[in-house]
Amino acid sequence: MILNEFKSESLKTIPSPGQVSGAGKTICPVEEKIRKVASSDFSVLLEGETGVGKTLAARTIHQLSGRCHRPFIKVDIAAIPETLLESELFGYKKGAFTGANNDKKGFFEAADGGTLFLDELENLPPYAQSKLLAVVEDRAVVPLGTTTPVKIDVRIISATNKNLKQAVIDKSFREDLYFRLCEFDIHIPPLRERPGDIIALSLEFLRHAAAELGKPVTGITGEAMDLLTGYPWPGNIRELKNAVKRAVLLCEEECLTPMDFPLLLQGQAHHKSRANGEVDYFPRTLHMVELEQWAIRQALAATNGRAMKAAILVGMEYQKFKRKLIKYAIQL
Repeated sequence: MILNEFKSESLKTIPSPGQVSGAGKTICPVEEKIRKVASSDFSVLLEGETGVGKTLAARTIHQLSGRCHRPFIKVDIAAIPETLLESELFGYKKGAFTGANNDKKGFFEAADGGTLFLDELENLPPYAQSKLLAVVEDRAVVPLGTTTPVKIDVRIISATNKNLKQAVIDKSFREDLYFRLCEFDIHIPPLRERPGDIIALSLEFLRHAAAELGKPVTGITGEAMDLLTGYPWPGNIRELKNAVKRAVLLCEEECLTPMDFPLLLQGQAHHKSRANGEVDYFPRTLHMVELEQWAIRQALAATNGRAMKAAILVGMEYQKFKRKLIKYAIQL
């Protein structure tokens, strides 16, 4: 592949902010499901590993729906202490408990007319599952400190990185609530199954990072793109975005090269895949010793023989880098 084959300016399929990103065949059925369900009022359950873009999908459903001009409220269930979950979700009246000096609307009332996005649904404790079921069935909440229900009109979108069907079988999640919240389910595949999207997303992240950092980086070399598409990305889209941003910061040329991704080159990214067990990334074409020598030589060439800067490029301590030069008989 030639140096400038992948240019950020040539990308025409990147959607506007808030819409699902991707250009590959794997993500197209997901986008089609999102478009179809958005116009309805179905409760939607988004399933997929952490970092695949479930929040982005939820926002897209809201933006394409008739509720787009009403609130979109995201609730990270795992981030709310269990003792506060009920009051945060359903609200409370003044005097309901010590410290309740004023009435407070819960997330359901705040999202009235719009969309409530319940992220990390698997962390909802059993008592809250019962109360949530009542809210969904009655379309009303009863704030703490009162027995008077408050009618609400809220569309619920939920997300999970666990197998909720198995949780139902294991009796850790209510079956009736599951079917209430899963009128329509969408599984978002991990990035490692979407090589076409890795290319599209890398160019999108490059464009944003270059603008943010003020760097004149406009493309990605074929060798660097091979490196990106061959990596399993256990952190999915978030990990890719961070890797590209770091690479833009390091880059001193017009295009990103493999040298701008030192962690991927060194094969240091050892992760556990949530779906397929342990995944150790290792470049497919070189043994590690050969790869290390190649990386050092490329870094020295890119820095005109400046060892300290080359050490930074490959992510190695300077003294260790100098020992490697001696070990591999590399002359400055």
